[in-house]
Amino acid sequence: MIENKCRNKYNHNIYYYFILLFCFAFIVGHAAYYLPFIADDALISLQYAKRFLAGKGLTWTDGIPVEGYSNFLWIILISFLGLFKIDLIISVRVLGVIFFFITFFYLIKNAIEEQNNKYIAI
Repeated sequence: MIENKCRNKYNHNIYYYFILLFCFAFIVGHAAYYLPFIADDALISLQYAKRFLAGKGLTWTDGIPVEGYSNFLWIILISFLGLFKIDLIISVRVLGVIFFFITFFYLIKNAIEEQNNKYIAI
């Protein structure tokens, strides 16, 4: 009886990890398919980061300063990589991949901790 429970739990884990692997592969494939594309909202952040690196502050253009960004930490992170002369578009993609893997890691970690629950949000 105990052996049967262990076997069922082991089979359940295999299916679960297969589903996670499939989701991961789908997301990576989707990102690779659209790789040259960058959203226009990302370019807004890049404009602010570019001017911040040039010493003009967090402004869109010269003249009256207007705060038109909603992601201060993201702009600072992009600017930090820009200090090392890394292209800003490449830095956005690198940071996006890093944060995707961190998020996916915590999703898996949370799912493993909660695997006794019937319903796990993915």
